Formats: sequence, C-alpha cells, structure tokens
Amino acid sequence: MFFLLNILGVLIVAGLVFLCSPAKRKIKWRSLLSLFIVELLITWFMLTTSIGTWIINKIAAFFSWLVSCANDGIAFAFPSVMANDTIDFFFSALMPIIFIVTFFDILSYFGIMTWIIDKVGWVISKISGLPKMESFFSIQMMFLGNRRL
Repeated sequence: MFFLLNILGVLIVAGLVFLCSPAKRKIKWRSLLSLFIVELLITWFMLTTSIGTWIINKIAAFFSWLVSCANDGIAFAFPSVMANDTIDFFFSALMPIIFIVTFFDILSYFGIMTWIIDKVGWVISKISGLPKMESFFSIQMMFLGNRRL
C-alpha cells in the first residue's frame, strides 16, 4: 500500500509538471520512463538487499560524522552555548549546515565534486539518451544547487 501511495505521489507531481510545461510536445517520454525505471530499481536494490543496506549505512555514518565534526567545532568556538541542555536553532541546525556547505566547497575546489558530477552525469546521459551537458547540469543542480563549479 505504501509503495502504491508513493507511485501515486510521483504521478501527481509529474502530472502537475506536465500541466505547467510550456512545451508539452517536446517532452522526451522515453527518457523520463527509463530514468523512472532505473530509479525504482536502485530504490529496490538499496532497500531490500544487504549490500544496499550496507551502502546506505556507510553514507549515513559519513554524514553523521560530518555533523559530529560540526558540533565539535561549534563547541570549541562557543563552549558556553553548547554546554546548555537546550541549544538555539542557529547553533544546532544552521552552523552545521554552514560547515557542511564549506566542506562541499572544499571538495569542489580540489575538483573532487566536479569529477563525481561528471561521472554521474555521464551515466545518466547513457541511461536516458539525453545530451551529456544536460545530464551534467541536472546532477550539478542536485549536488550543489544553482552555482558554478
């Protein structure tokens, strides 16, 4: 039931995007369908196999470590604030976000994010049949938002 509800949600969002599209005749349905099928397969693999669960746990552990590093840095810079039982939203949420964004900026500076985005964009372009630049740009937006590498 939960799976069907998620599929319904995806179809509703896709329908709304279609209704708002100014160029409905130019939509490449084969590309969309192939990417949707690949997304379902990856989701199935990550959630039902032991290898997928292991990968998700490693990624979660990495980001938990990043947040822990951010909290240690905040505790070093603002020890009186972090000693309280209740921590302000600025210190508990916004400061770790600033740390993690800076971490990804460092990865971008050394070309690591550019390399990852290039390889993932290449794979997406091969799966979907869309041009490499279009795939590269979509992966860049996913990882970094609207900014230049």
